[in-house]
Amino acid sequence: MATSKKVKKIQITTTINGQEMELLIPPYISLLETLREIVGITGTKEGCNDGNCGACTVNIDGRIVDSCLVLGAEVDGKNIETIEGMATPEGLHPLQQAFLEEAALQCGICTPGFLVASKNLLDNEPNPSEGRIRHWLAGNLCRCTGYRPIIDAAKSLNKISKFDFFKKNHQLFISFLKKIKQENIVISNKNKKYFAPRNVNELKKTLKQYPNSKLLSGGTDVSLVVTKERKDLDSLIYMNSIDELNYIKKNNNYIEVGATTPLIDFESFIKKYFPDFAQILKRYGSIQIRNVCTIAGNIATVSYTHLTLPTNREV
Repeated sequence: MATSKKVKKIQITTTINGQEMELLIPPYISLLETLREIVGITGTKEGCNDGNCGACTVNIDGRIVDSCLVLGAEVDGKNIETIEGMATPEGLHPLQQAFLEEAALQCGICTPGFLVASKNLLDNEPNPSEGRIRHWLAGNLCRCTGYRPIIDAAKSLNKISKFDFFKKNHQLFISFLKKIKQENIVISNKNKKYFAPRNVNELKKTLKQYPNSKLLSGGTDVSLVVTKERKDLDSLIYMNSIDELNYIKKNNNYIEVGATTPLIDFESFIKKYFPDFAQILKRYGSIQIRNVCTIAGNIATVSYTHLTLPTNREV
């Protein structure tokens, strides 16, 4: 986020493509901007900058997200995989090779997002149906290829050998996780404040003291206020560090869902009891959106989700 004012920065520790990094970033800069402007890896592309096109898709802790809708501060203590992490010194990833052989790219702007999303699917489901591939890639848009070659490239790989960063770097990750700070984070710069409480009691105290603060969890709305409307946020409270708010419980007569529980988790849970409702939730937004957005957040705000509904390409 461009600014002429000196902004106090936040220190985060994260792992990007297997490499542990400590970064100093402005509190309100997006992950997309963090990767491109702070880290200097530019394979992740900016397209729409509002979660519609999927060009900026990255993998965070095993889930694909639109990095334009995630703040850089949110990835403290997390593992990120970008397009730069696919190829090895020995050569291209099999999926990248398949994209070349099937002519699944033209201008190339959307290609990194399609590759990251496709790899995420194939890592977890080695033999997906065409319908499943279409569903998974519904959050990625292309104006050149017509999608057929992209789908063919994904179908051409019966099985991709998983590259598990955790297993390969087991000791690195253990030492890294031990370093993650558990205390509450407070950053203050004149009239602007950023909070990352670690428990509900600290959240209550912060809200009592700063009742007009914006609450951030999924970020599908709040991030657009910053990236699209270019508005400054005087006070922001990040809630995803509070484990007490991320849960799903089945009681005798009802199902209880925590405020920061991602919609994709609720969708997976509810299909056992209400399969038709789970199918409806799939129309709520793309995979990238459902991986981060929360039910509570979309109930409490006027959501932009209608802008990110899957297209009729999805089966």
